[in-house]
Amino acid sequence: MISEGLGVPPSLSAIFVIILSVPINFLAVRWVMHQNYTPQMLWHKFQLKAGQLTQPKIIFLWLISSATVALFLGYHPKLEITLRSAGGQMQLTQIQPFTHSTESTTQQVLSGSRTVVFYPSNKLARSLVLDTSGFKGSVQLLRVDYEYLGLRKNIRSGSIKNQLDETGEILAISIKVPVIVTIFGLIPWLITGLFVFILIKFWPRQLDQHHSATSWAVAWVVFCFSIFAYQVVWLSAWLPLWDDWRYYSNGHFSLINERFNWIFASSNDTYFLTGATIDWTLLKVFNGDFFAIRIFALIALAGFLSFAIALLLHFSRNFTAVALIFLSLCISSAGYWGHTGVAYHQMLPILLFTWSLWQLTKISTQRPSTPVHLVFFASLALAAGLAYISGPIPFISLGIASLVIKTLQWLQARSEIIRTNQDGNHWQPALLTLSLVGVAAMVIQLGIVISRQGSLLERSHASVTVMPTEARFWWFLAGLYGRATGLHSTSVWLDLLVVTLFFASLIFLAYIAYRNRLSTHERQTLLIAIACGLGAIFYVCMVSAGRSGLAPRDATSWTQIAAEAKSRFHYWWLAALLPIFFALTLEFVKLNATWRRRITLPLIFSLILFKSNQILIEDPQQFKSVKLKEVSGINCIRTRWMEAQHDKSKRYDCIDFYPGTLNGFLKTIIARNLEPATEIFQYQKPLSE
Repeated sequence: MISEGLGVPPSLSAIFVIILSVPINFLAVRWVMHQNYTPQMLWHKFQLKAGQLTQPKIIFLWLISSATVALFLGYHPKLEITLRSAGGQMQLTQIQPFTHSTESTTQQVLSGSRTVVFYPSNKLARSLVLDTSGFKGSVQLLRVDYEYLGLRKNIRSGSIKNQLDETGEILAISIKVPVIVTIFGLIPWLITGLFVFILIKFWPRQLDQHHSATSWAVAWVVFCFSIFAYQVVWLSAWLPLWDDWRYYSNGHFSLINERFNWIFASSNDTYFLTGATIDWTLLKVFNGDFFAIRIFALIALAGFLSFAIALLLHFSRNFTAVALIFLSLCISSAGYWGHTGVAYHQMLPILLFTWSLWQLTKISTQRPSTPVHLVFFASLALAAGLAYISGPIPFISLGIASLVIKTLQWLQARSEIIRTNQDGNHWQPALLTLSLVGVAAMVIQLGIVISRQGSLLERSHASVTVMPTEARFWWFLAGLYGRATGLHSTSVWLDLLVVTLFFASLIFLAYIAYRNRLSTHERQTLLIAIACGLGAIFYVCMVSAGRSGLAPRDATSWTQIAAEAKSRFHYWWLAALLPIFFALTLEFVKLNATWRRRITLPLIFSLILFKSNQILIEDPQQFKSVKLKEVSGINCIRTRWMEAQHDKSKRYDCIDFYPGTLNGFLKTIIARNLEPATEIFQYQKPLSE
């Protein structure tokens, strides 16, 4: 990175890093000596910190580090071939040194001076063959570079051999891979070995007040996230798809021009200021590279998982392992990470909601909320409310849950208990702040959306609005609940089972609030459980009203409507909230150890089976399908570009990239020399690099 950023050779960059590390290491050693830490003490201290899985920041570090290791394992070196030609098809064939097996990939090359980028697989030493027989005329090879982990290695002419035909034209180019690239190929395996060693040494075998299976359930979630990160990055698309392209327009959705019309832009029944602000920052920092947004979406998912796991470990004791494995089902390509990158905006409210819930747990009689805390709570609720039209729902649900509990206890003539229960006092200011800001954000959302789109009571952007008086509404709702189990099955009985369990649990929680004398911890558990349940049902009702109209109006089959519901990513909120809801509900169910074991083991086995099918079959298929659409879109644009050299009226209509014409978007990214244009049009890199 230093080599590229400063424009200096890698050798000088390495010397610079070594020189810089000397004073840093000196200061670090002096600090350790000043603290009187021995190596054994430092090791023990690090082990204690790494094992604090009840802290979101520690869980987040485990998630990010495991994902980073997984990405290293899938890392591909970059092969940059700078050439001048009349355009054509170039095929890269990788030949293994011992088995002589081959792997081939083909790329269309535009005419003129271009830099063609390939990503050979990260294996041991091999030779590469570039087949240029598909080019229209002569090929002039200008430069060949390898880039690995930010370090660039130029392939000298002695390692490049041209295979000529009878007329002297180049048919193929043989490239010998440098030894240094082979050595670098071992780095990911060394990093993986180090991480596995740290994992074995530092991962806690037992968590306080939890069964031994709980710590391994957390490890399962970490493992699933690392696999998911690998699949998102190495199997799926990097470029914008469909709605993502709006960021590169010159209209009011544009994030790359110097205007800020996007601040008040709304679309698809929602106002999305929070996500647009994040995306604007990322595109500015990374020169319009949309891949940065896809990486941030993964980081946001890791943040949600960190808070959700911490909440489960804090409030749940009996079925925590089951809830954690259930939670892993939300790490799926069928959620907001399977196609368009901007879809992650819809998960930001849940991330901010779980963050708020975790901050609530820090408030106690000894540490009451301060004005600074209330401002922070208001910021979280406002950011969630402005992220999506559904964003205010969890925070409004939190206020309703608190009001419901108070009302039920008042009806039972227990007002004196409320006065003496300190929980009602030290959480009340924060709850009031979160719910009021949620209501205000909903007013803002509805005001902006209705002013631009019209009444949502008549129709959404996708279809007519369906009211609860129609059967389609309830069938769609039940289908979403069934989809939260991780299954695509359109079984009526599965959907009915999940819906029945959900409403029965809500009624049971209301009974607990009405009949039982609760401790502070139980009251907090009850509040969060009801808030998650209400947030889930309110959200699903909103989605059913706006999207069940996509099913045929004359549909009389549950299967037809359930299939439409389960094909959409809106189920994700349920997959995120239901594990917390059910786990906290079961805290109030009195079961002995034998019955808990009888229920836990089949549930864990079934959920792991569902998740394994997701990891091994569903997610790879989905991501590879999206990658093929990206490749098809790139080839379509390049073909249209070649045709446009003779016919300027050609339109860039590539349905795999965008349902309309791409002319305006491509013109903008080319004029501003943004990263998508560099990749799509193979712009030649300066030879000084």
